[in-house]
Amino acid sequence: MWEKPAHRKIEGTARPLRVAYLVDLATCENLLIDKIIAESFSRWSGRRTPIIPASPDGVDPAYASWLHAFDADIIYSFSNLTDDAIGLLDEELAPGILHHHEDRYRDPEGERRYDIELPLQGLSCLSVLPMFASRRWGFGDKPQDILSFDKFWDGSDDTFVRENFGFLSTCFGNGQLADSAPELFKCLTLISAKSLANRQYGKSEHAKYESDPRALLQTLGPVPFSCRPMCSFKPLSVRMRRGFSSLVLSGVVADCKTR
Repeated sequence: MWEKPAHRKIEGTARPLRVAYLVDLATCENLLIDKIIAESFSRWSGRRTPIIPASPDGVDPAYASWLHAFDADIIYSFSNLTDDAIGLLDEELAPGILHHHEDRYRDPEGERRYDIELPLQGLSCLSVLPMFASRRWGFGDKPQDILSFDKFWDGSDDTFVRENFGFLSTCFGNGQLADSAPELFKCLTLISAKSLANRQYGKSEHAKYESDPRALLQTLGPVPFSCRPMCSFKPLSVRMRRGFSSLVLSGVVADCKTR
């Protein structure tokens, strides 16, 4: 007698890749934290990337429950974990990938570079722009002339802007991205006054240049809809897990916060 085969239905929901970084505070340098922040901004605005203190013996007990609740897809360790610590992480947390950082491009006599290479690439934060630009939010028209922050190659930098909002070229390590999609966004670029006055320095026709970091911050208040720094490039619809108090993305607010 023939029986009708059972049918099962599978549903899936897209979510940001969850990456947790393990750092040894005894050897941690400022450059390492800068690299982690920059990489985090390149994926979903950097809001879901905890930095967990650890030692060769394992995760700091004060952060163990937090890391367990985070349920990381990738645990990326800058700490030289012992075999016992690795076994414990694998048994208790069961991450998809437990990866140890290697300085492949380090000069034996030079400083560490901390170039982060995730074993699994997450969706770029720039991927939200087409959907963001195609919708009308509230009673206004579709967003036009969207701006993001970048810095010129002359070494111009501002720590506050970089750590809180992100520079495009710093996060992706590619200065050409600023001109990659001018129909979607343009860059508000930080540049030194000397370089700005030098006509021999090639500048993008799609970018606006400012030599004062305060000019970049002024575009955020009162959070105009057309300015979208790196920290606001997060999914337009995120379903948070129970027990987490992170804000759901608002399409009306850039949601830029000091870290």
